[in-house]
Amino acid sequence: MRLMACAVTCFFGTKVTFVHGELDTVTEIERVRSLATEIQARLIVTDDVHASYWKDALSVVDSAESDK
Repeated sequence: MRLMACAVTCFFGTKVTFVHGELDTVTEIERVRSLATEIQARLIVTDDVHASYWKDALSVVDSAESDK
C-alpha cells in the first residue's frame, strides 16, 4: 500500500484521498492514518468494513467534496 500511495503522490502531488472503513480488519485504520499523515493525503473514515463504502459511494464523494 505504501509504494502505491507514494507513487501516486509523487506523480500527482498531494491530491491523494484515502477512503477507509473504521471497522476494516484487513488494514487497521491507524496504519492508513499514519501513511496519510506521512504523505499529506486526506483520509475519509467511514463507519463500515473493508470495501463496503461503495454501497453508498455518493455520500463518500459528497463528503470528500465538502471537505475541500
